[in-house]
Amino acid sequence: ISLRRRSQICCRRGPQLFVTTFMVAIILRVSSSKDVQYGDVHNRRYISQEPRQLQDYIPNPGPPATCNFEMTTFQVDGFTQGDGIVFAMKSQDSDDNGVKITSFGFNVPTAKSQTVDFKVYVLKQEGYYADPTRDSLNQGVAYDYRGTSQIDKWEEISKGTIKNNDLIAGDTNGNAPDFYEIPFNMFNAVQIPPNGGVRSFYISTNLLYTDPTLDAGVNDKQMLIGYNDPAVPQLLTGEGASGFSDTKFMYKTREFVGKFFYETECATEAPSISMSPSTSEPTSSPSLSPSTSLIPTKTSMPPTQP
Repeated sequence: ISLRRRSQICCRRGPQLFVTTFMVAIILRVSSSKDVQYGDVHNRRYISQEPRQLQDYIPNPGPPATCNFEMTTFQVDGFTQGDGIVFAMKSQDSDDNGVKITSFGFNVPTAKSQTVDFKVYVLKQEGYYADPTRDSLNQGVAYDYRGTSQIDKWEEISKGTIKNNDLIAGDTNGNAPDFYEIPFNMFNAVQIPPNGGVRSFYISTNLLYTDPTLDAGVNDKQMLIGYNDPAVPQLLTGEGASGFSDTKFMYKTREFVGKFFYETECATEAPSISMSPSTSEPTSSPSLSPSTSLIPTKTSMPPTQP
């Protein structure tokens, strides 16, 4: 073969060889088991040094790889602005491991114009914050841990100050920029026991909540939106806390508005999504992975004014 012919062949093969090599590199990169396990959005965590910890993320160093999934509440009608809410959460009856709650997000319209303080408490003992068999007049009560006089029964798991630049557009108030997500490093994670175990929470701040959906009563399951996950915990209808008053008739049946985050094993593939609310099989959407929280778990009185 002539030298001229060889030169022509080499000129053609040069670009072809480059393209082939480039494509092989892409295939190897995509098919890498390390990338599948730790490189996608489901297996990353926030950068704790950044101001918006729930938005920025880096690969989780795992294994074992754990992530946060988020659940968003579903609302039909409008909202009411109130001074705190108390509610319970329950693990699935089929969940043999229990589930860890790692953060909450909620709407705080007041923070758009002024600084707002918040605190989050968990009842120290497992179970409901008040006897679930009580009637609407609070009769037949074997126990009731609502009220500032019993705040020693509660453990403070998060507190902070919310400013306008901490707010983001949320899904629960028409994308209004009044939504706040507690950074994971400001929240002491809470374990809900397995097989229908219950823990109770009290969020003390000036936030939005809503009337019960479909005439739900206290401790009925709220409707949620997100990715399908049979292990997602149930969020139960609670009560407007009215400054955590010791006067029981001040409490009105209300549903939490916002998001909660819980820890789960990282998915290697994105699960199917469901945008319709569910009351029988809860759903969940992927978020970012957790960080160890170092804030103290001291107990103090919650604010009594909105």
